[in-house]
Amino acid sequence: MLYSIGDAVKIRDNLTCSGVYPMADGSNAAGTTGEMTRLRGRTATVTGFTQSGRYRIDLDDGFWSWTDKMFQGPAPADSGDFPASDMPIETLFRVWKGVIAWYCITKSPSPSRGRPNISKGGAAMGAKIHVPPTEVWQFFAKNRKRLKDETVLVAENKDTKNAVYLTEEKGLPLFEVYRGDQKLCEASAVSQDDSTSVAKRLYVKYLLPVAVDGGGERFDDVPEDPEEDEPRPKTRQEIEDEMYERDDELLQATYDYLETVLGTPRESVDDLMGSDVADFLDRVCEILAMDFGVSVYRPMYLINDDTGGEYYEEYPYSEM
Repeated sequence: MLYSIGDAVKIRDNLTCSGVYPMADGSNAAGTTGEMTRLRGRTATVTGFTQSGRYRIDLDDGFWSWTDKMFQGPAPADSGDFPASDMPIETLFRVWKGVIAWYCITKSPSPSRGRPNISKGGAAMGAKIHVPPTEVWQFFAKNRKRLKDETVLVAENKDTKNAVYLTEEKGLPLFEVYRGDQKLCEASAVSQDDSTSVAKRLYVKYLLPVAVDGGGERFDDVPEDPEEDEPRPKTRQEIEDEMYERDDELLQATYDYLETVLGTPRESVDDLMGSDVADFLDRVCEILAMDFGVSVYRPMYLINDDTGGEYYEEYPYSEM
């Protein structure tokens, strides 16, 4: 990643709607929307990172995910909408929590220091990751037979009583999140990258925010969010954030697949298929769900045929 939290960046003057822009190394591409293109040419401040390693910025209050190629480069120090030092306290706090969450998930253990110790205010918070996100797929493959008959604890927070379990459903990993005996949610994965992404999302959402003691770096006295003590309904913005994040992941995987099958670089995929890439993705999801019985996680709003009203589904293809 080229930029850090607090860096000022200039959004491309020629950012196009429905374009696909990767990170600097060509990976982790994401699509753009009409709302994003309205920010063309403006200066933004990086406020955090998504679970899949893209950027959050201040101009959209962290709503969309951004990549290196969506920016022209660093912005002049005096050209921002407001400098990082003048961020509202709510934005600074969100940045702080984002740093902590990102550190917990991405910190690589070393032989001399081991895994980061997750703590709160200097005392153990009770959060423990038994199977890191990057190792879930291998763990599933090795224990597939066992997971057909039981669920295995892969991460937990003993203070909040939240726990993430892994089991097998229709030949694929299925994550289940519980608070005590109450089931909070479930999510499936269809590939190694997908299982890593899903595990990261669930670990961050249900085991964090926390402070971190990595054996040298220490983040203490993180203010408590009272809303974290009790489950609350997701806001419309949180739901749409999950929707767009998931669509970015699926679109990236689709482009990777088409590059391999067609034997052509990414820019040529658009030339060959154009807007059909999104249609292709829709069709693949439908086939996985209808023909192979795979529960495809792709949150979206659907329309009730009887009432005409919207309703939200995380696994929508069984409803279509």
